[in-house]
Amino acid sequence: MTMEEQVSTGKRRRCGSDDSIDAEYFALCDPLGMGIAFASRFEDTGEAADLELAIEHLESGLEQTTDASTLASLHHTLGCSYNERYILTDAVSDSDESIKNHQASLNLTPLDDPSRIDRIADKARAFYTRGLNSEERFYFDECIRLLEECLGQLGSESLLTLAQHQLLANAYQARWLQRLESIEDVDRSISLHNQILDRLSNDVSRRATLAEVAQLYLFKFDETDDVSLLETSLKHSRRALETWTDGNTKNEQRAELFRIVGKAFERRYKRLEEASDLEACIESFKSAVNALADHSPPLERFQSLIRLAEGYEARYQSAESITDLDVSIRTVEKALNLAPLTADQQSLGNRLLGSSYHGRYVRTGELSDLNQAITRYKKAWELEPHHDEQATFSLEGLAELLHLRYDKMGQEGDMKESLDSAMKALCFLQGPSNNWKRIPLLRTLVHVHMTKHKKTKALKDLEAAMKHVKDWEESLPKEDFQYSENLFAISHVYIDKAEASGSEDDYEISIRKMQTAVDCTAEDDPDRSHRLQALGWEFHNRFERLGKAEDLDAALELYHQAFKDVRALPRDQINAGNILAHWLVAARNIPAAYQVATETLPLVSHLTPRSLVVSDKQKLLKGIPGLSTLLGTVTLMAGKKPYEALQHVELARGIIINSLRDLRSNTLELQSLHPDLADELHQLRELLDSDPGSTSGFDNPRHDAGHQLDSLLERIRGLPGFDRFLLPPSEEQIRSAAVDGPIVMINVHEERCDALIVQMDRIVSIELTDLHHAQVIEYAAKDIDREILEWLWDTITSPIMKVLGYHEMPTTSPWPRVFWITTGPLSSFPIHCAGYHYSGSTRTVMDRVISTYSASVGAIIQGRQVTSRTSPRAWQSKKALLVGVQELRYAPEEISQIQKLCTEMHLNAAILEPCRSAVLDSLPECEIFHFAGHGMSHPLDPSKSSLKMSDGPLSVQDLFNIKLHDKAPFLAYLSACSTGRSEDEDLVDEGLHLIGACQMAGFRNVIGTLRRVDDGICVQVANMTYKWIKDSSLSNESVGEGLHHAIRMLRDQWVAANEQEDEMRGGMARQEANSHGRSLVQPTAAEAENGNMKEGRDIISCSDEPISWAPFVHFGS
Repeated sequence: MTMEEQVSTGKRRRCGSDDSIDAEYFALCDPLGMGIAFASRFEDTGEAADLELAIEHLESGLEQTTDASTLASLHHTLGCSYNERYILTDAVSDSDESIKNHQASLNLTPLDDPSRIDRIADKARAFYTRGLNSEERFYFDECIRLLEECLGQLGSESLLTLAQHQLLANAYQARWLQRLESIEDVDRSISLHNQILDRLSNDVSRRATLAEVAQLYLFKFDETDDVSLLETSLKHSRRALETWTDGNTKNEQRAELFRIVGKAFERRYKRLEEASDLEACIESFKSAVNALADHSPPLERFQSLIRLAEGYEARYQSAESITDLDVSIRTVEKALNLAPLTADQQSLGNRLLGSSYHGRYVRTGELSDLNQAITRYKKAWELEPHHDEQATFSLEGLAELLHLRYDKMGQEGDMKESLDSAMKALCFLQGPSNNWKRIPLLRTLVHVHMTKHKKTKALKDLEAAMKHVKDWEESLPKEDFQYSENLFAISHVYIDKAEASGSEDDYEISIRKMQTAVDCTAEDDPDRSHRLQALGWEFHNRFERLGKAEDLDAALELYHQAFKDVRALPRDQINAGNILAHWLVAARNIPAAYQVATETLPLVSHLTPRSLVVSDKQKLLKGIPGLSTLLGTVTLMAGKKPYEALQHVELARGIIINSLRDLRSNTLELQSLHPDLADELHQLRELLDSDPGSTSGFDNPRHDAGHQLDSLLERIRGLPGFDRFLLPPSEEQIRSAAVDGPIVMINVHEERCDALIVQMDRIVSIELTDLHHAQVIEYAAKDIDREILEWLWDTITSPIMKVLGYHEMPTTSPWPRVFWITTGPLSSFPIHCAGYHYSGSTRTVMDRVISTYSASVGAIIQGRQVTSRTSPRAWQSKKALLVGVQELRYAPEEISQIQKLCTEMHLNAAILEPCRSAVLDSLPECEIFHFAGHGMSHPLDPSKSSLKMSDGPLSVQDLFNIKLHDKAPFLAYLSACSTGRSEDEDLVDEGLHLIGACQMAGFRNVIGTLRRVDDGICVQVANMTYKWIKDSSLSNESVGEGLHHAIRMLRDQWVAANEQEDEMRGGMARQEANSHGRSLVQPTAAEAENGNMKEGRDIISCSDEPISWAPFVHFGS
């Protein structure tokens, strides 16, 4: 075989004309042919050994011929082989050899040789391959120049081979990605790829090119901000995805397409902030994760998981569902557990995880989340090259987080490390081109120095902060969309400075800068409403400082604009409406206040969708305190009917409890008439009513379930007879709820206070002219004494008793009942104990009616529905669960007495140690739950208010998670301090306390306390109450009656004891004698002398409680 024949045969084999290289061929070949043959086999097998042999034989063969044509072919093949080895090894010497051999081949190839264009193209490919691993501009430039030279010779792109056509398109794309300079490169690449699509007829062969075009349109959007390009990108991606018809859904290329789709929706969401785009983004990234097989390369899985985590974090920022944040954290942790990962991937993952923990810290205030965030950012910094600008992202986050910890904990080390991290990052970012990267670092430096100034009051810290403010402002590019955001932040620094200095000039500067920030904010920017409110707030503050009417007018106008901003986030719009309505009431513009308040009310449901867990809703509702009482007040001031005022208050308070109640309400009629819809409703309610901690994996099923439930309810309400299904009660239903006694809602507001009274035949209101909000606040901070009870009678209950016609003590049984609903700060007062408590006096509530409390009229209606289905004979269980804390002096005695009474009521009384897990396991089996121990009302998070147990607190959230409503157990008796009190003033109308939680769990009756209670009194109240229940055959009414008579008996003893003490003091003034109240149970002399006294019902000693019988209350229907 001649040399030319060997080369020709090798070429044919490289073109695939033979199926294999057989032993006979190798036997005939000399080194030249063998080199070409091994190169051909490498293309078939990918085996590096074949490539090494090819290069070895080709290098050897170069020395065996002088024929120019043969040498040109050999140099060309050797250039291609070295390029392949460079791809495998990244050895620059291989790339250099490839380019050198290609040039040698071209030097030997005549200009009119038909193979010259292919050889130029292969040299271009060598430059392209080198450019992929180099930051030098030359290689892609040379690649494109060579291919355009080929194109110039051919005259049309269609005459390029398909591979050459694709190489030219990819080269323009690669040059864009390397430099991010000329958008013409993106346009040229798009044009070339579209030409390639025209050459491809098979859908499967078009798939990769469609994906490239889709990605290119994303690049073009990043440069032009033309939103229409995103739809074009989506169109190409969808066309590519439609080519999958073979059922092979586990495919890396398919996963990449889903990522491109997800990135398009992600960009459009960031630009337009449409929730539907964010949902589509998350779904696309979930599809990308699901499209990858378990054995897929770690890089592919990492990219998809990280993108999905970013989507969930973005949705948390929008909807504020902490479940989304938890899913994001789990997803990043899953990504970081993949192996092997590069240092860059680990750094990115740790940075994102740090960001998520940062978000959770902002949400929860838990120091552990902040510490975890700092740890993750430090880890990211350690993994990054410290000379790389990318490292600034980790330093930026670290500086901000250390500042937050310094602000919280006050440790000098955190302050210094925060400043050091920020300054270190700034060192990487020199020059005007990096100004935008410097901005967040300068912002952090300002905040650190301002925080330090607040702590130290040192002038040097304020001066340092203002120096960085100057640098910060000078770094702002005015044409950038972040200009208004940063100028707005700078204005707040001047507010802080003004508050420190008292300088009106600084206030003026802050207002001017804030005004400029508002003016620069786009009309469709969702943050515009928040900035308008901040500016309005400063004008209102200046009005209060200087009394200028034009400042009040400006404040009202700005808040009106903020309220009417349809692009605003729900919380911003509601906050604007709430504050604006309050200001309008104060300005005596009642019609406008009424309109704004009633337009605000429907927005609340958008703020707290069903999918949010209790803690999420708490955080959001804290931002709109006083809305419910405002609505009640302004409705009456506007001359509307009392029913409308009552309805407005009902709708605006107890948002969390009411949403849970909807998930647990009776659906027997729906089940009977429409079982399919009832089953669908049951499944969705079960999902939304599940323990939020039970969610796992890469999904938040609650989110979709909330939307599905809203849609289902609309369908149900379209059915005959179901038009008010799970809607607030009508006026007729509200009046019917007063069948067992009038319902009295006391609405307390700064402007005025009113009682809304529901009776069977009417709903009326009376203005409580002697009751003032400021005095309620003042007395709420004090212990209950005789003065307070008499004040309650004079200002509240005496006028109400007159309207109800209860003038004297009843002479027949049963006594009338009144159901009290208190609002705002009045919720901690024992209305049932109001009055003048002296021997022979009937000017008291308890001497005229039996009192029961409720969170709302809706709760009474639902409670009646449950009670009507339940009787003692129908009880599924005869079990009483008794839990007592041993360290309380009288708790064991209380449990012993209750156990005896339960036995007499034919109940199986089981005594448990105060163990949280055991109690939670046993609650579903009992009809009575009695707890004698410590109660704790959490000052910041009502859902964490709890009963103290040996293995951890049994919280409000724990009780919310229990679902006993189908069984509806008879009684939860919480003999502990403050079980009916919420310490968070902003959430007081939500009813988030232990009593409310027991009701929400399903207990028909709950006895608890509004304040601290005396340990010994607890025994007596419980004993007398249970005796009455026993004697009344466990009727539903017996609980309220029993507590009422127990308190009256103890009150009578207290009155007698105090009158006897008056006599002993020899006529000392009654007010002085009784200003400190008494517990009837005193320690023995021996106990007092030896200090052998156990704790009261909360951790603070309760021995000095002034009136010990007043705090006990009954909640029920």
